[in-house]
Amino acid sequence: MKDKKIVYLSAMGAEDGGSSWGHVEKAVRNVTGDWTFLRVNGLATNTLGWVEQAETGTVRAPYGQAKRSLVHEKDVAEMAVKAFTEDHAGQTYLVTGPEALTQVRQAELIGHALGTPVRWEEQPIREAVEQLGAEFAAAALPYWASLVEDPEPVSLDVARVTGHPARPFEEWARERFS
Repeated sequence: MKDKKIVYLSAMGAEDGGSSWGHVEKAVRNVTGDWTFLRVNGLATNTLGWVEQAETGTVRAPYGQAKRSLVHEKDVAEMAVKAFTEDHAGQTYLVTGPEALTQVRQAELIGHALGTPVRWEEQPIREAVEQLGAEFAAAALPYWASLVEDPEPVSLDVARVTGHPARPFEEWARERFS
């Protein structure tokens, strides 16, 4: 099996080694030396959950000032193709968008693409836990809270591997809703 090429869509959290992503990365390293890890911090498509709210003019969610560097799924796909078709053995890439935007700004950009002004309404944490479910909320809410003061990193790995800069969130929103 040492001749197998594996490209694993992992997560930024794998770097600590103790997460499920970290465990899978370790297992992949044990199977082959021809591995590439694409550690994604967040996908732009995750904001699709706001669209129905955005159409009403208000998005209610917690931590509007959390700054995320969400990546366009086309960039993830191009990175994976390059990893499979070129020599990227033993490489770990952080796959992000080109900038860290507040969730408020992301909602506004969705609104622009929809042709509807959108305002952000900060959702009480208790309500968010009920909406998200306790298990997901236990992981997501503290992470989003941390992004208010310490934004998600922005990486140049998309540009290094694909030859073009990562696509901005605004482009993703226009493609989906214009």
